[in-house]
Amino acid sequence: MILLNLKILFVSTSYPKDDLDWKGRFIERMLCGLSRRNILLYVWAPSGKIPDNVKYTVSGEEKRWLDKLSEQGGIAHKVRSGPFQAVLWGSGLLLRLRDVYKRFSDADIYHVNWLQNVLSIPDNKKPILVTVLGTDLSLLRIPGMKSALKRVFKQHPAILAPNNSWMTPVLEDNFGSVAEVREIRFGIDDLFYNIERKISTNPRIWIAVTRITRDKIGPLFDWGESCFSKEDELHVIGPVIEKIGLPSWVQYHAPANLSEIRDLWFKRASGLITLSVHSEGLPQVVLEAMASGLPVVASPHPSHREVVTHKENGWIAGNADEFHEGIKLLSDPGENLLMGLSARNTILNICGTWENAAERYHNAYTELMERSKK
Repeated sequence: MILLNLKILFVSTSYPKDDLDWKGRFIERMLCGLSRRNILLYVWAPSGKIPDNVKYTVSGEEKRWLDKLSEQGGIAHKVRSGPFQAVLWGSGLLLRLRDVYKRFSDADIYHVNWLQNVLSIPDNKKPILVTVLGTDLSLLRIPGMKSALKRVFKQHPAILAPNNSWMTPVLEDNFGSVAEVREIRFGIDDLFYNIERKISTNPRIWIAVTRITRDKIGPLFDWGESCFSKEDELHVIGPVIEKIGLPSWVQYHAPANLSEIRDLWFKRASGLITLSVHSEGLPQVVLEAMASGLPVVASPHPSHREVVTHKENGWIAGNADEFHEGIKLLSDPGENLLMGLSARNTILNICGTWENAAERYHNAYTELMERSKK
């Protein structure tokens, strides 16, 4: 039975400030889906456009601090910047979250995004649902972190909810004795499923929609140098996070909003390329591209293999020869459209829409509340 009017405190340290900001875009879509459920939803996150029926619950000082953290790359970037930055910003985050959880001692459930954000939860037995991303697994390498997280989970009914299954064994090995691990897939906006592609053939257009870092780009520039020409253009779209140097044959575009990526780029491109070696969960742009009927050429990262089946709904490339072979195959419009249709059906079956995702989260809320009463 679904419980109505649950009071949910939703915590995130990432949120898009506007339509061109890519940080935490999936958080905004998740909130949109949840806002249409019959719950009382309060959000603590950096500032941005908050959906109707959601209460923004950040003080002035917290807002300034969160916005500054977001502008400087987020807490994960601060942790990677060295021990001083990690301690400075990490302690600042935990102190502020401690106050937030105290303010919301009457919440029914804490829905927390990213593992580090549970560390300040008091021992009040409140149920916790944690959305776990791939970057969280790097956090577990910090000495003492696993023990600290276990101490929190032991005191609360808890569900750890990775958005794809490749993280499940790691989470179960570390926390299966103190929390349930349940994959809860993100959804896709309905408009992606309704795209009718009109592939550009003169020239063919290939896109990489990504934050530009060494790990996110991977070997793309090395493998693509002999592959892209006047007949096959590579367009890279996204914010430059690391100055790694873009080859002259790459056509770079600043970050685009969601509707531009969907209605302009996904419609005419021959494929989305993601050769990322970054330790992440499944990038939302991969799911959105496949939902649009756009085939994906991907590295063999476990997150990509969750949805991309080689030669069926996309292409997995582990070396330069395999990459070139995939580009050649998908240059054929007939093969491209067939593979794209298979990709769309895959995502529709395993992800559905954000309404479906919100229902999955709401079901988890209800189960947590039932456990808390035992």
